[in-house]
Amino acid sequence: MTPSRKTAPRRHHTNELRPDDIVAFRPDLEYTAHDDGFVIRNNTMIHTFRGPSYAAQLGRLIAEGDLRAGQIQAEMIAGGADVFMVCETLQGFLNQGLFDDDPKYGGIGPRPQMLEVKPEMPNIEEEALGNA
Repeated sequence: MTPSRKTAPRRHHTNELRPDDIVAFRPDLEYTAHDDGFVIRNNTMIHTFRGPSYAAQLGRLIAEGDLRAGQIQAEMIAGGADVFMVCETLQGFLNQGLFDDDPKYGGIGPRPQMLEVKPEMPNIEEEALGNA
C-alpha cells in the first residue's frame, strides 16, 4: 500500500521546530543587529523584528548559527523571556522560511530513518560447534 500525500512524511521540509534542530538564518540573508531587535535582508526582501523585549537577544543567538532551538529557548527563558512567546516567535520564523533548512549544512531538515537493530542470533552451525 502506498501512503497518500497527506499521510506520507515530508522529505524536504519539516513543519515543526524541534529542540535539537540547529537554528540559523538562511545563508542568503544578511543580519543586522539593533538595540531593540534586528533586521535580516537579501536582494528581494527585508524582515524587521523589533518590539518584544527579547528581540535583540533572540536575533544575536540565531545569528550565531550553531545553537540548537532548545539552547536558544533556554537562554531566552533564563533572561526572563516568556517561554511561549519565544517558541511562537521561533516557529513563526521557521514558517516564514527565514531559517536555513538545508540538512546538508546541519540546518532544520528531514530526520534520518531510525533502524531497529536486533542482536544477532547464533546460527545453527555455530551452536553445534559450541562457538555461540
